[in-house]
Amino acid sequence: MGITVEGLKEAIDALKAYRDSLDDKRKQLLERLAEIGVETANLRFSEVIPIYSGVFDGVDVGVMWMDDHTLAVKASGGQVGFLEFGAGIHHYGQGHPKAAVFGTGPGTYGPRGNQEYWYYKDRGGQIGEWSQPALGHPGTIRTSGNPPSRAMYQAGVEIRKKITEIAKEIYES
Repeated sequence: MGITVEGLKEAIDALKAYRDSLDDKRKQLLERLAEIGVETANLRFSEVIPIYSGVFDGVDVGVMWMDDHTLAVKASGGQVGFLEFGAGIHHYGQGHPKAAVFGTGPGTYGPRGNQEYWYYKDRGGQIGEWSQPALGHPGTIRTSGNPPSRAMYQAGVEIRKKITEIAKEIYES
């Protein structure tokens, strides 16, 4: 039993078909991993919103193609940084692993973030778990900040956990 011309042609055709499928498989892999990131970030942001104190304009989590080979999970909204990294000295024990990289985190938000509490004018926002109306000061809220949601950080953790499993599903099919 030897190698035949027809056998070589079949092998070449199979290799070409596999090569041609790689771009689609790469795109599938990135999209599946991004879905995990979006789900995780949405869940984590939704868990911290009830304890956030302040006017909330929402967080929009989605994906953005950076180029043909890079798909990013992104979060946008006026309070994303505040919610991701937290604020207030009461939340140091629940810090964000990347806070030092960005120079943010509990105790660093604004000029009063390292105080026991601070006040802000109520503009119709919700009053979070660590906030309350300021006694004797109608329309003013007293807050001690909020813990970090770590939503985007945790999205990255979950994506990394699933890379090998999802890649095997896609590339071995």
